[in-house]
Amino acid sequence: MCGVLALLSDKGADQSRSIVRLMLAPLMETRGPDAWGIEYFNALEKNLLFGHARLSVVDVGERSDQPFVNRNSGNVLTFNGEIYNYQQLKRELEKSYKFETESDTEVLLAALEVWGVEKALGKIKGMFAFCYLNKKKQEVTIARDRFGEKPLIYGWVGSDFIVTSDQRVLQRHPDWNRKLSKESIDMYLSYRFVPAPYSIFEGMTKLCPGEVLKFSMNLKKNDELVPVKYWDIEQECLEQTDQSRDFDSYEKKLKEVINETLDRFLSSSDVPMGCFLSGGLDSSLVMALAQKRTKQQLQAFTLQFDEDGYDETLLAKELVKELDVKHWIVPFSFMDFKNSMKESVSLMDEPLAVHSYFPLKHLAKFTKQHVKVCLSGDGGDELFAGYNRYIFWEKYGKLLRNNPLCLKKVVAKFLNKPAVRHLISRASFARGHVQFENKLKKIAQILVVKDVESYYRALIQNPNISLKKGVLKKLLGSVRKKVSDIQKMMIYDSRFYLPNDVLSKVDKATMAHGLEARAPLLDIDVVRSSMLAPLKFKIHKGVGKRVLHSILSKEVPSINWNRPKSGFTTPVDLWMRRLVGEDQLVTLVVEFGLDKFISKKALRSSYRDPHQGEFIFTIFLLTQWLKENEFNV
Repeated sequence: MCGVLALLSDKGADQSRSIVRLMLAPLMETRGPDAWGIEYFNALEKNLLFGHARLSVVDVGERSDQPFVNRNSGNVLTFNGEIYNYQQLKRELEKSYKFETESDTEVLLAALEVWGVEKALGKIKGMFAFCYLNKKKQEVTIARDRFGEKPLIYGWVGSDFIVTSDQRVLQRHPDWNRKLSKESIDMYLSYRFVPAPYSIFEGMTKLCPGEVLKFSMNLKKNDELVPVKYWDIEQECLEQTDQSRDFDSYEKKLKEVINETLDRFLSSSDVPMGCFLSGGLDSSLVMALAQKRTKQQLQAFTLQFDEDGYDETLLAKELVKELDVKHWIVPFSFMDFKNSMKESVSLMDEPLAVHSYFPLKHLAKFTKQHVKVCLSGDGGDELFAGYNRYIFWEKYGKLLRNNPLCLKKVVAKFLNKPAVRHLISRASFARGHVQFENKLKKIAQILVVKDVESYYRALIQNPNISLKKGVLKKLLGSVRKKVSDIQKMMIYDSRFYLPNDVLSKVDKATMAHGLEARAPLLDIDVVRSSMLAPLKFKIHKGVGKRVLHSILSKEVPSINWNRPKSGFTTPVDLWMRRLVGEDQLVTLVVEFGLDKFISKKALRSSYRDPHQGEFIFTIFLLTQWLKENEFNV
């Protein structure tokens, strides 16, 4: 894991180098604490500089420092991420390229040179964001991995064109105008994040997952930049049409694919590794299989909340006992949440109100003291139908579509009353009633939907914020009619929720402490195998991730895996009222000009709703980010 930077400038060489040195500082603080470097190139009208801050994981010596230059061709690469199949690719490339290191960086550079960008992107398996200079063509290529595990942002700052992993570098540029995008603030308040391709800053654009962009070294400000999609999950859905009909055979094949993936992940590291273990199905499966694929003893890291109904360490403790691995349990309390707010916000290049970022960052800080790389279970829900929204639609989708709208409105109005939700949840659950009340509120929102598209939008979009019509539809993209409703939502999640919420949170929280997180379930081979499973292999008797559950139950049969999981959830409804008072929040909203986006009346109403903690947190975090960076809207 590293931080990448590219600057295309018409300023003088010395001034350009000075700017790049200044801009590298935020990347070196977090993403790349081990080494840094700058390479300079001159074109007809511009200077091009590549900068890099390195977190050393593979071939950790100086010879693999970046930017990496092929002294024969003059081609250069600055690269963030890991190529997990680099050893296989190296064997294929050795006839055409003479290697000088054992790094995946040089293999990626060789692949781009020998095969060309398009073929190389199709063959590599990994997470990445890179800038590549083809010196002969005087052309720069930037690209981002299939799911967007690694970020990449580009845009103009004055007369300079910048590409970076982290927008905090913009603050070090002398020509930065500090303008915020009002459209992006609207999106943030609605979704809790600013979705790609948008940025919180005017003039900046996020490269979307699975995109590649090429531009000349003599790029001008009025030149059109059009990223090209080299991969999309919908195409995988349509191509993997030969679905398995035998569950046992499919389960066996999927386990083989996951094991082969883990072999690549475990072998592509020259530093100690561990595993985030939440007690949930996905991280437990990764932990159980990974430990059996390596001779080293992996270490497990589990977070423990001190609030009733949020502690999931029990399953984690049972699993590590069975596997006989070192287990670290890291407590996280309200005071940890409160005390970490300022530092956490200061490291955000734009506001991200995913409240689990804070405990994950806390866990990452502890984990980095023991290992440099950590496996996670991210991707299991999106690929194997783990989210409640899939289960609910599978059960009640036809009912929602076919019942009269007037009847649905009556039931929704009934469930919208906090007292009613509280009574139902108390009667239904002895434990976990807070989370169940939140689910009832969501059910009230979705009762009036007419199809799966409006159902998904109702779940994702905050009703307190009014966005321009069609914004979310454009962000989700089109899906052909050949796929099922559940597949359609899984495609939406993989394009929208997974990269902008889950993976962005993981990247920022782990990189804040120079820790690399790897998600084996997002490997392209696992993704393609997931597409071969019919829906009944994923959802069975009202429970998702059936096939993963079956693999884990056979792998560790002594543990009862049928217990419900609440998810990696922060008790935000409880904590926000302790963190900020109603009048204090209203004052902050007015002070930073956010009353343009939400009225004081709507804000007070949300604050008094006991299940609007997430929205209150979204607003409060934005005020703290604006304050930390001295912005006003």
